[in-house]
Amino acid sequence: MKVINLNNLKEKIMVENLVIGHFNIVHNGHIKLFQDLSNFSFLIFQDNPSKKFNLYNIEERIENLKKFSPKYIFIYNIFNDNCDAQTFINKYLLKYLVIQKIYVGSDYKFGKNKSGDVNTLKQHFNVTIVENDNSISTSKILNLIETGDIEQANSLMTQNFYYSGIVVKGKGIARKNFFPTANIIENKNIIIRHGSYVSRTFIDGKEYKSISFIGIPKSLEALHNFVETYIFDFNKNIYGKFIKVEILKFIRDNQKFDNIQELIKNINNDLNVAKNYFK
Repeated sequence: MKVINLNNLKEKIMVENLVIGHFNIVHNGHIKLFQDLSNFSFLIFQDNPSKKFNLYNIEERIENLKKFSPKYIFIYNIFNDNCDAQTFINKYLLKYLVIQKIYVGSDYKFGKNKSGDVNTLKQHFNVTIVENDNSISTSKILNLIETGDIEQANSLMTQNFYYSGIVVKGKGIARKNFFPTANIIENKNIIIRHGSYVSRTFIDGKEYKSISFIGIPKSLEALHNFVETYIFDFNKNIYGKFIKVEILKFIRDNQKFDNIQELIKNINNDLNVAKNYFK
């Protein structure tokens, strides 16, 4: 598998089956585009001004697509050349890619101001159009995540919603009170329902059960949204390490407690919910 920047391509590449889409979220409806293909590549878009929410950055999106074993993942950065649909076809697709067949969803639009659609592509390529499943959409999944219905959102996607990042130091309040947490900065431009969640944490390829708090704690002084994760049966120093935290089930909203004892009591309740979930 090879990742290629389409903006900077200088030589022709043969592509048997090209699956085109944004793939910010890879949901169950997207699978129809490539599930029966044995030799296919993806073309995805970076810095798309028409996309209000980007759930994952470009590195995460590449990782999310790698598991489907494409031959190539082509990336086109719209910010570097926001051209109309026909110019994009002439300047990039026809000039540098020799494409046998293109696969797109029925509502696919592309180019500056969404000037092109599936009919534009059909004027130049052999195109297979896959009808969209109206019961599954990116906007629906985003809404479920924002309202805390994370279990339903995860059921519609090919993988669980997650955060990833480098573990940074917090104020150490949780550690002083017997709940040491691994903290990463919450840097998505979608506002998930703030509060406590059952989670699963991955460190160096190993999986751990955990609970996570997302947001700015009302009971503690904080300036930034964090994903604070308490990992079960874990006591290693992982500051500076890259971790991935899958969010599995909403437990409770962000609350302000009168004292640290009330906070600890509620964290223990969160732990009990999580332990029952993992059973």
